[in-house]
Amino acid sequence: MVWGGRLKSLSEMYQFVALSILVNTLFLLIVSLEGKFLKWDVKPPILKISLYLMALFFALNTLGNLMSENDTERLIFTPITIALAWLCFKLAVSKFETPQE
Repeated sequence: MVWGGRLKSLSEMYQFVALSILVNTLFLLIVSLEGKFLKWDVKPPILKISLYLMALFFALNTLGNLMSENDTERLIFTPITIALAWLCFKLAVSKFETPQE
């Protein structure tokens, strides 16, 4: 069902799942840094650019979902990726205040 229903082998599936886990971990890290859940010293422009790239990634993923051969992916995951693209964009344009210590 995933990857547009175009996977051809179990080995290919493992490679794509590993890539998905890596990308999702990176996205979770970026959002955690932007939300100040992690106190790492990362320059704000790097986080903003990362969030814009995430929004673009989810927007492109939405297009991929629309072209999927699988109805479930097209009907369920398309709205989810639209929401994720919009939320990443909203985070990218928002201004968080630095917490007072």
